[in-house]
Amino acid sequence: MNTLTLTPSRAPAHTSSAPSSPGRGLGLLLVAEALLSFAPVLILGAAIGWPASLDKPAAEQLAAIGANADAVALGYGLYLLYSILVAPVMIGWQLDHDQPRGVLVVIGATLLLAVAAATAGVALLCRRHQARSLCLDVAGVLAFVGITVSILIEPDQMVRLVTLSNPPD
Repeated sequence: MNTLTLTPSRAPAHTSSAPSSPGRGLGLLLVAEALLSFAPVLILGAAIGWPASLDKPAAEQLAAIGANADAVALGYGLYLLYSILVAPVMIGWQLDHDQPRGVLVVIGATLLLAVAAATAGVALLCRRHQARSLCLDVAGVLAFVGITVSILIEPDQMVRLVTLSNPPD
């Protein structure tokens, strides 16, 4: 009869089916997010012809949404879910790459302000007043959140990020 004995200096290399490293868990999260990003297009496309239906008159679009309310709720719910998953993916990547924790705050604030600027740029290109107002509102909210997040940045942290490691003589 074969027996398995373990000594304190030698343990089995892999005893569970859990991910062996944070990188594997992050990879699975990235795959899940990528797959979820297609779900709203497929579900809403079949139900109401989204995104092409966004150009239709409101009365026609509301009738289509009312006729397919369950599919629309599922599609937009999945859209929200994969949008929310961006944060854990970014945080997981940051932690997996052994970067200083404060860099995440700087990256987050910079991304929020960059997206706010891009959204304001899109607003300038919009010909419809309603779409322009919506884009400007979104840009304002993103800028406000970006500035709020930037308050969390420590001054010495900013100095470390912008100073040269080997200053010229």
